[in-house]
Amino acid sequence: MSYILPSGRQVTSEVLLKIETEDLPGLPVACKVCPAAMWQLTGTPEAPQARCFCRVMHVLTWSSQHKEEILDCDLIYQAEEAAEEKKAAQEAKQEEKELREARKAEEKAEKEENAQKREERRQEREQQKADAKAEREEKARHREEQKAQEKADKEARARKREADRQARAEEKANKAKTRTPPPGDDIPMTQAAVKNTAMPGFQEWADQIPPSTSEEDMDRETDN
Repeated sequence: MSYILPSGRQVTSEVLLKIETEDLPGLPVACKVCPAAMWQLTGTPEAPQARCFCRVMHVLTWSSQHKEEILDCDLIYQAEEAAEEKKAAQEAKQEEKELREARKAEEKAEKEENAQKREERRQEREQQKADAKAEREEKARHREEQKAQEKADKEARARKREADRQARAEEKANKAKTRTPPPGDDIPMTQAAVKNTAMPGFQEWADQIPPSTSEEDMDRETDN
């Protein structure tokens, strides 16, 4: 059971809710809804009388002998003010919580961004190392190819020299086969030749003729 005043406030005192509803309007307006009011019923069960003791002022604010009408009191709004303060505190707490969460989210985003930048820098360093390694390998491969080409060229030149040498040797052998044999003991010398060789100055003239270049010397000069 409850009773709503015209002001919209509700009577919640268990003592007042036990008296007749038509008797409530005669009680003081403020004390009927004040949380500091302590109501009592005195007299007889047949004719109870209500009285109110204020726990803040420590006085009787209403009784059968003292019926002073209290229209308004700050204590009435104490609960509302406390509720508003509590609501404001909750809102401030919620705002602080949201602010902390926003800061945490911002810090988290910053950490993730820094981590991403570090990862990008790490990948960039690894890519630079990979590029440098690939460049070194390419240079080494180029040097190997160059060495192989130089070796192949050298072998080709050696084969060409050997082929030229063999060709010259075959040519000389063929020439030797077709050459007229030099005069020997079996070929008779004419009287003029015998006469010339018997001249005192022939041997001296023969010793002054330079020796002919041998075939091996000609091969070495050609190779060089």
